Amino acid sequence: MKKSIKKIMIIGLSAITLVQGIDAKSFTDMKDSGYGWANEYVDYLTEHNYLAGYDDGTFKPQRAVSFLETLRIIESLKIGNVKDNMVYDLSPYKIPTWAVSAVNYNLQIGTITLNTLDAAVKKGLINGKKYPTRGTIAALFGRALESENTGDKTLLNYKDLDRVNKEALKYLPGLVSFGIFDKNGSDGYFNGDKHIRRAEMAVIMKKTLNHKGNSTTAKEETTEVVGTVLGYDTEVITLDVYGVEKNFKLGFEIKEDIVGSTIKLLISNDIAKSYTIINKKQATENIVTRCEVVGSVAAGNGYVITFKNLDNNRVPSEFSYYFDKNLSGTVTLKITMTSDSISKVELQ
Repeated sequence: MKKSIKKIMIIGLSAITLVQGIDAKSFTDMKDSGYGWANEYVDYLTEHNYLAGYDDGTFKPQRAVSFLETLRIIESLKIGNVKDNMVYDLSPYKIPTWAVSAVNYNLQIGTITLNTLDAAVKKGLINGKKYPTRGTIAALFGRALESENTGDKTLLNYKDLDRVNKEALKYLPGLVSFGIFDKNGSDGYFNGDKHIRRAEMAVIMKKTLNHKGNSTTAKEETTEVVGTVLGYDTEVITLDVYGVEKNFKLGFEIKEDIVGSTIKLLISNDIAKSYTIINKKQATENIVTRCEVVGSVAAGNGYVITFKNLDNNRVPSEFSYYFDKNLSGTVTLKITMTSDSISKVELQ
């Protein structure tokens, strides 16, 4: 009994544990096996420690990939975005030790749920008695890569399209557009009810890595810098960032006066792409003007006096301000304007 358990563990691990120094040409069952089309993919994945062979020097390209191995592969490819960092209690599911981390990872990125595990147990997918279908594996990769609604179903040329399960069909157009699954399938068929063999999985894995690399390259590296604007021209903006003067190349034209304002600058590939004003510097101006008192109302220990501006300037034509004494007639006032608002009034 113990030997049997040990054998199962070795087989389960061999799909992903590392056997150094072996390439596809060295596997005894890859030579003239009918799986030559997979050699370059297996070469790359074994060289970079994503896949490995068995202790007897074989790769077993025809062997079906298990449910837990698929989860482990998704983890090893580092695809998916972690949505929660919860560590789940997997003891009720009797997950083998080598797969615990992978199951947790796929739960965290949303590839599977606890309900998925319940169903997998009932179907015999956890204990390896049965293998997931091509449609199931497509759905797992699709969820990990968030390919739902990212492709057009007209991309799919499968003759058996009407037999592809709905869950797989949600993700397949995206997986095809990512270059991971073939739009024509095998001889024109998707064969969604069949298993995926190790040779086929090698192709899927390498194409997933290609997509991941392209996405990373295409994705711009962006950072945000907060600082006070010291000056700018058509090419460079200078910020005071925590007391340090820094220059940034401008990728756009600034059409307003933001000198003195605190801004958040979005930097993409070392070029400023946009900005958001966090705290705009309020320009102040002192204006001496003649005003006529047109109203007065007692308020507390003073008066709210309404003035009519008699001069042509930025001061509003009529405004009110609180004084501790009553005024009448025509007076000369010193008005402090902050932006377009009156912030202070003094009697001259």
